[in-house]
Amino acid sequence: MKIKILFAVLLAVVVLFPISAAANASVDMKDIDETFYVFSNTSDREKVSKITGEETEDLKEYCSSNGIIYLAVNEDNSKQIRISRTKSNFSEKLGNISFLTDGEIEDVFAEDIKASSKYKLTEKNSQKFIVFENRYSDSGGKYTLTSFVTVANENLYTLSFYTSENSDTEYMEKVFDGYECDSFLNHNSNSNNGYTLIIVTVLLALLALWIIYTLVRDLISKD
Repeated sequence: MKIKILFAVLLAVVVLFPISAAANASVDMKDIDETFYVFSNTSDREKVSKITGEETEDLKEYCSSNGIIYLAVNEDNSKQIRISRTKSNFSEKLGNISFLTDGEIEDVFAEDIKASSKYKLTEKNSQKFIVFENRYSDSGGKYTLTSFVTVANENLYTLSFYTSENSDTEYMEKVFDGYECDSFLNHNSNSNNGYTLIIVTVLLALLALWIIYTLVRDLISKD
């Protein structure tokens, strides 16, 4: 009887807490001719700090505070690649923008489109992205920020490219081709991860209800 009670409690905890852990996102750099140093690689960490002129701990704190899960820089810091993952009421409400029409996506990101100099919609497998391009200038000079934005599994994922003026931008499409995340639709298969999570959750909920029902039934029969 104690085992049944413990099992029922554990199942209830699993069901009550959402099964929507954020998946890691990464890029495959094998087709990139230029050398990039990745901050998450222990062997590259000091190199990235030296190139960017930031202390290692400060960079770690910056990445953590801004949801940056991937940061790579080239030798002269004329190109940076970042992947950020954040969760908010906005992303939770959308779930996955790939289920929206192009027009609906444009409506959702209307403010960003208005503030952007260029934008376009693109798709990788079945995952949709909205791409923004803007030009900026700071103490380091002029640069272009190109962001591939999507929402998947209730998280906002942004693949960003910071490219200094007069530097080539061909690397961006190559990086995007190798951009992967378990939350994206059709990741290495035709399966829909969002639907899989829903099915698993429903099955666990039904199993938990059945265990609780048998537990209550046994208690009543004992009385």
